[in-house]
Amino acid sequence: MNYPIMDATLKEFLQAIRPGLTFYGVLLTFTLFSFFIWRFFWKYEKELRNENIDRLKDLMVGFRHTHVEPFLKRKLIEARENAYEITINGLLTDLYPKDKMLLDDKCGCVSDEIKDLISESSLKDRLNYLKRADKVIEDFFSTSSGNDFLDQIDQQYYRKSSIFKQYYDACKACRHLANASLFLSIMLAIGILRISIKWPDMLFFFWFLISIQTFAYGIYSFIQLERYRRDLLQMWEELQLYGKI
Repeated sequence: MNYPIMDATLKEFLQAIRPGLTFYGVLLTFTLFSFFIWRFFWKYEKELRNENIDRLKDLMVGFRHTHVEPFLKRKLIEARENAYEITINGLLTDLYPKDKMLLDDKCGCVSDEIKDLISESSLKDRLNYLKRADKVIEDFFSTSSGNDFLDQIDQQYYRKSSIFKQYYDACKACRHLANASLFLSIMLAIGILRISIKWPDMLFFFWFLISIQTFAYGIYSFIQLERYRRDLLQMWEELQLYGKI
């Protein structure tokens, strides 16, 4: 790299844009501009949080009503029906065994076996047995229905987490943008020192490269911020307008 040639090229380029414009004048302008951008987005992160926290609450409530509550309600109903089925089938099996007649149809008498089955102590023992049927629950999670149940829970958790992720990513992108702007203003301020201190070519190239990368990262963070912020806003608007999420 030829340091004087680069200086001459930059001067010619700036003079072509506007006569009298100098490299150091541009640096000073962008230094102040980057500093003001840092101040703006440093404060804007707090506004972004306050602006989206109520929307996030609405999204969470809407998500729970739309996806979580119907799913759990359906599963609870199925569990209740299965419990009824197990209880009734158990009683039917005991009351109507295939190898033994417990009820005398001719006299309409109730046998001692039936009295024992429907006694209060027997029914309490049956209830306690059902309450202790942990093996049934363990077996459920190893079945295809149990795996489907767990998969649906994981899916709902992932969808809910993605909403939080949009919010946190938006705040993070805003913070990164502010930090990039502050660092860029520092780098540009350091560049103004060239007025009094001559830099080696390699140092100038390194400073130029870091400044360009910082500027590019700031642009990238701004794009990310707008994307996540607009995604949150769009989800919230769809919830308010159509009641879906």
